Amino acid sequence: MTHYQKGMDYKNRNLFPQAFREFEAGKDDPDCLCELALCYLNGRGVKPDVEHGVDLLNELYNLRYPDAPLHLSNLYDLGVGVERNPAIAAALAKEAAEWGSVPGYLKYGNHLMSDPATLSEGVEYIRKAADTGLPPAVNALGVLYVSGRGVQRDPAEAIRLFEQAHQAGLAEGTFNLSMAYQDPNLGMLDLAKSGKLLIEACEKGYVKGYSVLGLRYMQGRGVPRDGALARKWLFKAAEKGVPEGENLYGTCLLNGIGGERDGASARLWFEQSASHGNPGGLNNLGICYLNGIGVPKDPHRAAELFSQAKDRGNPDGFFNLGLCRLDGNGVDVDRDEAYRLFDQAAKRGHATAPTFVGWCLVNGWGQLNPQKGFGLLSTMAARKERAAQYYLGTCYLKGLGCQADEAKGKELIAAAAQAGFVPAKQYMQASLPKEDARPEPLEDDLAGLERQANEGNRDAMVALAGKYLEGKETAKDPRAAAVWLERATGAGSLLADYLLADLLWKGEGTDRNQPRAVKLWQQCALLGHAPSAYKLATAYRAGWQDEKPDPIAAFRWADRSAQAGYAPAMSLLATLYSLGEGTARDPQAAKEWLDKAKG
Repeated sequence: MTHYQKGMDYKNRNLFPQAFREFEAGKDDPDCLCELALCYLNGRGVKPDVEHGVDLLNELYNLRYPDAPLHLSNLYDLGVGVERNPAIAAALAKEAAEWGSVPGYLKYGNHLMSDPATLSEGVEYIRKAADTGLPPAVNALGVLYVSGRGVQRDPAEAIRLFEQAHQAGLAEGTFNLSMAYQDPNLGMLDLAKSGKLLIEACEKGYVKGYSVLGLRYMQGRGVPRDGALARKWLFKAAEKGVPEGENLYGTCLLNGIGGERDGASARLWFEQSASHGNPGGLNNLGICYLNGIGVPKDPHRAAELFSQAKDRGNPDGFFNLGLCRLDGNGVDVDRDEAYRLFDQAAKRGHATAPTFVGWCLVNGWGQLNPQKGFGLLSTMAARKERAAQYYLGTCYLKGLGCQADEAKGKELIAAAAQAGFVPAKQYMQASLPKEDARPEPLEDDLAGLERQANEGNRDAMVALAGKYLEGKETAKDPRAAAVWLERATGAGSLLADYLLADLLWKGEGTDRNQPRAVKLWQQCALLGHAPSAYKLATAYRAGWQDEKPDPIAAFRWADRSAQAGYAPAMSLLATLYSLGEGTARDPQAAKEWLDKAKG
């Protein structure tokens, strides 16, 4: 065996010191001299010496050694040992191809394909390299046949080429062959075969496959569902700095997939993924800020991150920013914008977004189309989507887009509550008959109420707050009232929500926070609390905080409250019809509502 053959044998077995010695011994052979240059450049078997490596390549270049311009081209691309210069790199790649370097054919072909005018010529150079059997070129040609770029699309030929690259031991070829067998558009769907090949590619060290394999184990797609293996491969991807691996590993930590939950560490991985611009990482970091997972709660920062994820096309980013716009969480309330965001999320395949598109349409946010909205909610509820069950139930209770059916509405809301949807649970709790709830009778005196409130009786909390607001049996103390109403709100009291919103609106006993007040009234109004709907009507009519008056929203909420029989809302609705605010002027309707209010 020659020194070159021995050196390559050692190199292929990763025995770099022995390989270096063989190349050094045979450096009169240009092949050995080229490998020796690469040893110095990469520090394999010898201390790195980039300058000496470049000198050796220049020596080979002067000898017109075919691969010398190729390696020099790579150095000019990277700016290693020379000043980065893409133009010189391209010229050297062309020389390598003209001198007969097979890897040079591939590199120069890829360069030509960057320009539509030389696309066909680039394909021919890549094909020329592939015809020699060079595995990366064979694989690259397969990719072209999948995409149809510069060639007639041919999935069968692509798979044949990927198979050839795979048989040659190229990990990327194995990975691409795996992807081909999981793509239904290629007509060769075989998930089990795809999974087996994907495992093989990852075990060969193909880093880009780690996060794909981790996700497959998470989903049980082509491989058994296995949380521990999902976590293992996603950690490997995260360790290597793969942005989607960082995001998915964070998801494992957040949800306890394949091990213990660790929200603080999850947040750190989401942050790392987000720093690389990964849309999923940005969205999940936003969720951490929204819910205070590993960081203090910061709805404004959460909304910013959802917006960044949205700008990168992430469906969850559109959806979560829509929720923020719907509730005024970290951003101003803008239900028309919320509708547009939910609609975009749905068009991008977000599973839950159609529910919220339907709810917006029913309410006239973005556009008014109760029938279409009811249809969307019906479709989603049939799939047991819990938010859809709750909103569809509300439609039946209120006759929104359908004939009112109280029994059916309550049945749907009960199903949503059983599935854990919080607004549905609150509705069920608020609607419990008194005889079923069997509450302890409230004490009359301040001390008795305080005892019951400290024992967790939310009605006692509200009653105690009332005494502090009225100044009965004690000094008037709005701050103490606000504290007790906060506790009652946390315990799920709808009346506490309503009264606390009033304090927040005025800034009485607590910091003025009109967005939160509006949000609380909205929650109550959607649960059928007519006084809250009236408060919203007055708030939107007057304009609140930085919001301009919104006569259309004012009319909508006044109508909801009046239809529920709340007399002040009837009077307000009569005024709106009389003035033509938020609706067409209608003196007859104004008179009818005024008569109802008086009656």
